[in-house]
Parts: sequence; structure tokens; C-alpha cells
Amino acid sequence: MKNKILFLTGHRKSGTSMLNAIFDSHKDFLVYPNDISILYAYYPAFCLKEYSFKKKKLRLISVIKKSINFTKKNNFFDKNFFLKSFIKKLDKKNINNINLILKFLIHSFVASSKQKQFKYVVIKETSCSLMAEKLFKKFKNFYMIQIVRDPRDNFGSLVEGEKKYYSKIGEKRRELLASLINRSLIDFEYSIINKKKIKKNFFVLRFEDLTQKKMITLSKVCKFLSVKFDKKLLVPSIFGKPFYGNNFKKIKFDKISSINVNRWKQRIKSNEASIIEFYLSKFMKVYKYKVSNTFKTNHILDFYNWYNNRYF
Repeated sequence: MKNKILFLTGHRKSGTSMLNAIFDSHKDFLVYPNDISILYAYYPAFCLKEYSFKKKKLRLISVIKKSINFTKKNNFFDKNFFLKSFIKKLDKKNINNINLILKFLIHSFVASSKQKQFKYVVIKETSCSLMAEKLFKKFKNFYMIQIVRDPRDNFGSLVEGEKKYYSKIGEKRRELLASLINRSLIDFEYSIINKKKIKKNFFVLRFEDLTQKKMITLSKVCKFLSVKFDKKLLVPSIFGKPFYGNNFKKIKFDKISSINVNRWKQRIKSNEASIIEFYLSKFMKVYKYKVSNTFKTNHILDFYNWYNNRYF
């Protein structure tokens, strides 16, 4: 495929959905509407020999269906054609080959789209920065943008969904904190590794800059991608329809908003902020998030004892 591939990534609730929706109205981008999900909900766990081809295929189809099931009938994308085209390509020889599966997904998406003129196919996948080097080697014209966010605000966004969503899938408040520390630590670390290894094809932006310095930040993004800046980028959408955000408070945003920047003091507990700073202060300083350095050892000890008991 001649078009360039743009992967968008970042820790969950760090602004990846908003970033994805920003590109939707720009003529140079064809945007997959949601997380493709296969790099964590299918690969590598379901590629093990213990699963039959039938089970693998059913799982893969289920994951893909879930990623697009919220899209309504529109003039931009033929959902049924996409699924049929993708499923038709699967067989016993390629069901474990994640590179081929990704190519099948991208080709099927392009074929099912009514948009024929574009420079980039945009694919979003949460926390896939650690796969960036592998993808870079397998895909021609590969680019990746990673969004980072103050982890205290990131956790504040997560805890707002504890009762309505996360607790129902086994993640209560402390599990969410443990997950944030482990997964965002990897994301932060790989943002630095990828800047060195992939260099010109890898770009990191801060959630805070995207929401507080929109014009400047998006102009830099456009320069990185060698496309012309368009004010349409300031109004997120999905297949041409307004994207109002996916926050758990159900607040509708008709444009890029900075309302949840630096709100962590109102959203999380002081001991939680202390624990986050203890584990992530190195990366917070790299990305210029102010660290209080006032953490208390009893906060860390309490969390460690819980963590050790919970997981080990």
C-alpha cells in the first residue's frame, strides 16, 4: 500500500481517543474510529498453541467487531464490507502472524472506505509504544505519535470510571493505581527509547500542550507529518460527526478542552499522588510535570504491602 501508516498510542485515558478524532476531518487522513484492540486483546495471548484455529478466529473477529460496533450507518465507511473482507483473508497459516493480520485489517479498512484521497491511514492502539520498533521494521512509511499526560491527572480520569466500568471488570481503585504505575512507566520509558531508535518517524506530545496550546502543538504535529495545517483539526469528529469525548462524567466537549488539566488535587487522594510521584517522578521531570517531592514513606509501604499481597 502506498499510503503512510500513522499509529497513535498512549496510556489509557491519556487523550488517545481525542487525538484520534482530531485527524478525522482533515482530508489527508483516513481514521479508524476506535482502538483496533488486537495488540492487547488478541495478540499474543491467543496465538498460543493451546487454542484451535476456530477459537483464534472467533476471538479475533469478536475483538474487531467490538472495535467498530458503536459506529452507525454513515457515508464514510461500509462496516459489513470491512468485516467480510477481513474475515475472508484469515486462514491457519496467518492466524498467528500479527504483521499480516494488521495488514489485512488496514487493507480491508481502506477498501471499505468511501474516502479515496488521503496520505495517511490512522490506527489507534493503547499502549503499543513498546511495539514501535517492530512495527517500524515491518511497515513501510510507518509513523507513530505518542501522547503523554501528567500521571496524577491520568489517574484522576481513571478513578472517575471505577464504579461505572472498571470495578465491573475486576479493577478497583488500588488495582487501577497499580496498573497505572506499571503500564504508564512502560509507556514513558518507551517514549524515550523510541525517540532515539525511530527518531524522525516518532513524535511525542503532551496532553497539556495539545489542550492548552492547540494551534502551536497541532502545527508541530502537521510539520512532523508533512501535511498542511487545517483548522478542522481543532474540532474532533468520528466519520464526520462531532466527537464529544468519552469521559466518565458524560460531559460533552464540542472542541478540544483543557478543563481536566491539573485537576488531580480534586480527583485523587494525597497518598495516591504521593505513590505516583514516588514511582514516576523520573519521567514526570522529563516531561516537565511539577513533582512535590513530599511523599511519605508510610504511603509507599502501605501500597507495597497491599501490592505484594494482591499479586504475589
